[in-house]
Amino acid sequence: LIASAFGLATISDNHLPVTNAFSSSDLVSHWPLDNSASDLVGGVDGTLVGGSSFTAGHTGGALSLDGTSGYVDLGESFNSLTYPFTVSAWVRVDGRSNNGPDMPIFVTDDDGATYTGFQFMVETETPTYQLVADLMDGRGGRDNNRITKTSPSLPLDITVSPSNGWRYVAVAVGGPDDISLYVDCVDVGGTYSG
Repeated sequence: LIASAFGLATISDNHLPVTNAFSSSDLVSHWPLDNSASDLVGGVDGTLVGGSSFTAGHTGGALSLDGTSGYVDLGESFNSLTYPFTVSAWVRVDGRSNNGPDMPIFVTDDDGATYTGFQFMVETETPTYQLVADLMDGRGGRDNNRITKTSPSLPLDITVSPSNGWRYVAVAVGGPDDISLYVDCVDVGGTYSG
């Protein structure tokens, strides 16, 4: 089972209205994932881990993850993101993860005493999905000290033409109370918790 495939991921140091094309001056990192996890802008090359492989994508190549152990390790480079920033990716969800409904798109993993990580993921509950962004507040502990924004339930339309299920998803973060979630360049709203 392929859990998800990524065709493009970008990080911008600006909190911009999201389009599917950023100017090169806004990019901090860019991974086309076209048979490589090389960063064409910032030099933060990734390493494929577990059940991950390259496949055909929305345009060019993509990364296929098995939903169990597959991911790309970017090292420690993004453990201390500062506001504002934007993360975006072309994503196709082919079903539910073998580890439950969470399918990470981008996760920082700062395991220090004051966890200040960030995660952007898809949560699936067939026939719908939600985008979720978590900001950890630096007080320690992953589960209780976070601010979360969750989109409304969206249709998991895997075979819809012309995109064949590919969606351009993004999160723009200006700060803990300024998080916007996008699907195909449309702000889909959502609710805060935490």
